[in-house]
Amino acid sequence: MRQRRSVTIRDVASEAQVAVATASRALSGRSEVSDETRKRVERAAKKLGYVPNQSARSLRAASTRIIGVVVPSMANPIYELYLRGAAHEAVAHGYSIFICDAEYDPALYRTHLRTLLEHRVDGVIIGEVIQAPSLLVPFLRAGIPVDPSEAARRGAQLPQLVRGTEAFKAAYTHLLSLGHERIAYARLTRPGIAMQRVGSDARMAWLQEAAAEAGLPDDAVVPVEFVPGEETSDRLLRLLSSGDRPTALVVTAPLLQPVLVAIHETGLEIPRDLSLLMVGDASWARAVRPPIASVSSDMYEEGMRALRRMVGRIQGDADLEAEGAPQPARFLPRGSLGPVVRLPGRVAPGAPQKTTRAASKQGPKQTGKKQK
Repeated sequence: MRQRRSVTIRDVASEAQVAVATASRALSGRSEVSDETRKRVERAAKKLGYVPNQSARSLRAASTRIIGVVVPSMANPIYELYLRGAAHEAVAHGYSIFICDAEYDPALYRTHLRTLLEHRVDGVIIGEVIQAPSLLVPFLRAGIPVDPSEAARRGAQLPQLVRGTEAFKAAYTHLLSLGHERIAYARLTRPGIAMQRVGSDARMAWLQEAAAEAGLPDDAVVPVEFVPGEETSDRLLRLLSSGDRPTALVVTAPLLQPVLVAIHETGLEIPRDLSLLMVGDASWARAVRPPIASVSSDMYEEGMRALRRMVGRIQGDADLEAEGAPQPARFLPRGSLGPVVRLPGRVAPGAPQKTTRAASKQGPKQTGKKQK
């Protein structure tokens, strides 16, 4: 079967009885074409079923109308919302997004960024602060904007790029006010990759600072790291079944489901036995009982804002770029946070059981008498 030839701009020009250059100007909205000629060309294009060749147009205009969006891992539910927001906003401005899932893999980061550079996308949005500024330098040399721009220039030297300081400190202060003295911070990590650790390290450091300010010892915060792909359930079960198990757990979004399974299997009850705070948020986390407390931003809105910010930067529109300013994170204190329950005779988890020699000789404490 013979394949039908695509309609070209030359065919439209012939049908409208104008020069090829005139037809091109009319269809691209150029002002030097009269209204009568423009309408005639548009009628001819509609009649012939003409579809503009965007690739050729991009070469002439030095624009692809494509923005690359690189996220650390689409397995993290917060990035699904982020990408949907970015895609929605891109369409509103006449752009498409080129989605790159790095899967927390530095080699994939490099491959994706090289591909975006080769395709000469109009801009690149990095969905998470990365400690690899050298990977972004070629974009700056090519005049391709990168967001966040500070990450491209100075990378890991800017921990303030990790937003949400006040929200996380409020959450940690609240957790400590409930009497928690042993708090585990569980996160995914991958040996040899520093890219996704910038935010995670900062958030754990804020927890350690809050614990120190509350007068707790250095080991009050217990870091627990999991490598993607490894069996997490056994380690979680050991952590939650140990004699000095934490009374509170701060967990990143990708780990929430296995954590909930482990809590169920150990017979613990939230928040009576274990308080739970999630970094990030997911719609289903509000549907479980009790609903999971979180520190997060509206990631759909964040994706929209990042795209709006990038379009403003591409088009030199300072007002549009300002409209895309990041929103502050929020602490959402839901039902998964509760006070520590002290059972009779039970020592707080992690606290050493001290019995002095003098106390053992004195025997039980006498009611109504003061001890010196």
